[in-house]
Amino acid sequence: MTGTDPIPDRAELRERAAKRIRLLLLVPAIAAATVVLAFGVAMDGSAGTRGWIFIGVGLVLIAAGAAAMMLVVRRRLANPELVSGLDRSSQREVARALRNGRTDDPRVDAIIRQSAARVIRTRWLTAVFALVAALDVYLAAEDIADRDWDGLVFRLVSAVLFTLFAAYQWNQVRRYRAYLRQEGPARPADTAA
Repeated sequence: MTGTDPIPDRAELRERAAKRIRLLLLVPAIAAATVVLAFGVAMDGSAGTRGWIFIGVGLVLIAAGAAAMMLVVRRRLANPELVSGLDRSSQREVARALRNGRTDDPRVDAIIRQSAARVIRTRWLTAVFALVAALDVYLAAEDIADRDWDGLVFRLVSAVLFTLFAAYQWNQVRRYRAYLRQEGPARPADTAA
C-alpha cells in the first residue's frame, strides 16, 4: 500500500469549499442588516426611550450572534468539509455512494469518510431540533387556547421545519454510520497480489 493521498485535489476542494462558506455568510449578514433597517424605518424616530432600548438590545444580540458565527466560520474555514467543494457530478457520486452504502472510487470513499466524522460529531443536533419542534407544538397549543391564530400559524410552520431538520440530521447520521460499517474500496496495491 502506498502513502499517496486518495484525494489528490484536496487543496483545491478546500479552497472551493471555503469560498462557498464565505458566500453563504452573506445571506445572514444581509438578513440581519435588513431587520435592523426595518426596525429603524418602522420606528420613524417616534418610539421613545423604550423603543430605542428594544432596538439597542436587538443590535447587541445581532452583534453577539455575528461574533459567534464568525468564530464558527473561522473554525470551518480552517478545515472545510470537502463535499461542499465538489462539483455537481462529484456531489452526485457521493450521494449515490451513500445511498448504495459503498463505492469503488477511493477518492469518493475518502471524501465520505472525512464528512462522516463531522456529521456523526454533530448528531446531537437531532435532539436539539426535535426539542425545538416539541416546544413549538406546546406553544402552538397555548396559541390555540389564547386564540392567537397568527402565532399558531408561525408555531406550526416552525414545528414542521424543525421536525424536518431533525429527520434530515437523523437520516444523515444513519447513512454515514451505515457507510462506515462497510469496507472501503479495494486499492490498486491490494488487488495487484
